[in-house]
Amino acid sequence: MKPYLLILAGVLFPVLLLAQTDIKPIPNWKMELNSGVYKFTPPGLTGQTNFEYDIMPLQKNDGINLADWLKTAAANDLSKLGYSGIKQGTVQQVKNSQSLLTYTLEANNQSGTRIAVIYFAFQKPDHIVRFGKIIRLPQYKGNYINVAATHFVTLIMQEKTPATENAASPENSAANDQKSTTTGQKTTSVKNTGKGITAAEIKGVLLHSETRLGVGGMLIFVYFPYLLLKNSSMYEHLGVSPADINEAESRQSEPTKWGTWQLDGKALIVTHRNKDGSMTQPNRWTGWSWASPAKPNEKLTGTYGSISGGGNTAVGGGSMVVSSKYITFNNQGQFTYESIGGGSYNGSTGSVTAYSSKDRAGTYTLDGYSIELRFNNGQVSRQSFYFYDDKDHAVIGIGNSPYTSSK
Repeated sequence: MKPYLLILAGVLFPVLLLAQTDIKPIPNWKMELNSGVYKFTPPGLTGQTNFEYDIMPLQKNDGINLADWLKTAAANDLSKLGYSGIKQGTVQQVKNSQSLLTYTLEANNQSGTRIAVIYFAFQKPDHIVRFGKIIRLPQYKGNYINVAATHFVTLIMQEKTPATENAASPENSAANDQKSTTTGQKTTSVKNTGKGITAAEIKGVLLHSETRLGVGGMLIFVYFPYLLLKNSSMYEHLGVSPADINEAESRQSEPTKWGTWQLDGKALIVTHRNKDGSMTQPNRWTGWSWASPAKPNEKLTGTYGSISGGGNTAVGGGSMVVSSKYITFNNQGQFTYESIGGGSYNGSTGSVTAYSSKDRAGTYTLDGYSIELRFNNGQVSRQSFYFYDDKDHAVIGIGNSPYTSSK
């Protein structure tokens, strides 16, 4: 931390006697209030060592860059908690939001358990900062993160975030970010030959925790897939089957998707390529985990759903764009696929359409980090595929989209 930030730490963060917005509970979560801090614990969990979401008292920031303010606030908070062995991450600006930042760190709590802490900070025009955090085990992956993050952004909405924030316009929505994952679409690196990167060249696929604004401007955490090769190369946001990536041609046609990786204990040191061809400074990732490949010809059973989108309803606007996809597999190697789009969303039972449908059904094949969909109309689509957990296949990844089992 910069020396001047340490000096300021003692004066920047006194308890601010501001009227707190009515903090609403999260259904089925435990909510406690202690010294102005609201602590939320999901049902069935014990709190700090597993998962905890806190909303801190409103605080005043006079003239300090919000990123520096957030780093200092986090250091001050961790010091009060008595945490040690702190490894800092990077401050990230949430995509399509000018004033909402996240900051992820790892540390040992008072019991010596290694935990991850995600801090949020949002500054309003009057320099009042809304500050919160999530405490979790580093390997935790689940919907509780998104529930807590959405609650935090909803609170921002209640506190009348200025419309000029333009948190998530339809033009910049997450739905546009995922165009390349739609079934049948291909990126420039795809030759669809199946003779690209081989399994022997792959170290693995990792899932990196990143923030974005989703449906209605909700703040969500998404684990994007990164393909790591044994030669220390890294391919970002793996949307296609590795077997369809011609590395030499891809480096020419989409150079910014390539970087490098190196393990440093449990942290990953990565670099990215800029548009001008230069490499970024190394970044230290701690919010990541390994994905698991499918076994050759492995079969799935059940319906999996994925929702993405954009808009600004979560921060007080009136625009919402929704794109949802449901895919059902059976153990006979068949699938049905449907996509729903529009200005509102009423949910879906994920009901199975006729497997004989020409355009929305066919057969599937899983192999490693690849899924091949053969539609009954003759179309063939290959995309990346991975399990979020090798023991529990409740969440799968197809392209850059997570799909959750409806069970």
